Amino acid sequence: MRGWWLAWLVLVAAAAQARPRFDVIDVHFHADLPDAEGGSGGHICAPYDDWAPRDPAAPIERYLDWFTLHPSCRHLLTAPTYAAELRDHGLSAPRRNHVLALAGGRAATVEDYRVHAPT
Repeated sequence: MRGWWLAWLVLVAAAAQARPRFDVIDVHFHADLPDAEGGSGGHICAPYDDWAPRDPAAPIERYLDWFTLHPSCRHLLTAPTYAAELRDHGLSAPRRNHVLALAGGRAATVEDYRVHAPT
């Protein structure tokens, strides 16, 4: 009986070690190409100093121009223009912070992300 108990403990310990554990599970991770939402190299403020409401009487292009093409802020971020750069940048934060990211996007792009981050 004692040998069975010891074997069970060894198996449980091995199973616990075999599966990676993550501090966070992110179920809203985009695996996209740089031009998936329009032209690549867009801009965004982080954070926005002021958030302007959209005027429904004005063309949507005016709002989008303010929002991503020519935002005015102190902290401007520019999106990567190359697919590998976007992928590697996007995967770096989950790796660094021990996050399991469940990615969504085109099948070929998701597969590319998975190949570069198999765990």
